[in-house]
Amino acid sequence: MLNKNIILTISFTLIIALIILCVIGAFLGAEPTERAFSSVPFAVFWTGFISLLLAGIFSFRNIFTNPAMFAMHFGFALVILGSMSETENYSAITDRFGIGKINRGKIILFEGQSTNLIRTEPYGVPKTLPFSVKLNNFRVEYYPKQNPEEPNLVKGYFSDVEIIEGANVVKTASIEINKPLHYAGYHFYQFSLDENLGRYIILEIISDTGVIIVYAGFAFVCFGTFWHFWFERLAKKRY
Repeated sequence: MLNKNIILTISFTLIIALIILCVIGAFLGAEPTERAFSSVPFAVFWTGFISLLLAGIFSFRNIFTNPAMFAMHFGFALVILGSMSETENYSAITDRFGIGKINRGKIILFEGQSTNLIRTEPYGVPKTLPFSVKLNNFRVEYYPKQNPEEPNLVKGYFSDVEIIEGANVVKTASIEINKPLHYAGYHFYQFSLDENLGRYIILEIISDTGVIIVYAGFAFVCFGTFWHFWFERLAKKRY
């Protein structure tokens, strides 16, 4: 078992390093940061971070008798695990063992067409969903003109789709920008369309597995923080 002081020192060092890297990532932009955080060195970083959190939980035995501290440590571990599940390395591992879901990809649909073929990111490897998506109609809505000389201003893009399992339609929805469809653990976002406005559309599909784990982690962290800074102090004042 590692010395407690060593665990604390390494943990604080990794936290400071993570903060610095997040600040740097904010200046680099979304795509370079995503590639960096999905790289092998960062996979080692995340694994080490989680190992230290778990080592801290089992090294400091009083954590098990302190609901607030246990919840905060466990919550941080969940947040990191959820973040790791959105990386390329996690997808590669789950693919190798035949487990897990498709992490992220895009699907092209023509009106009247249904398909379950998805091009995964970042390499465009084709995979299949356990259900099909059909595009019934694509439409563009415009703001009303105040006078005939004004240009047409787009109000929104709408994709009317069906989710088909077997021979049955199990769900219908209209996908808009910032209003995705959620089904079977996936979010379907209106991503792009062809230049002719309606010949075909591109939907972006993102798994919600990591998001759920991250939300659960933040819930534990918030519970632990509330318990430590409010409930425990209120209890001490009363007794």
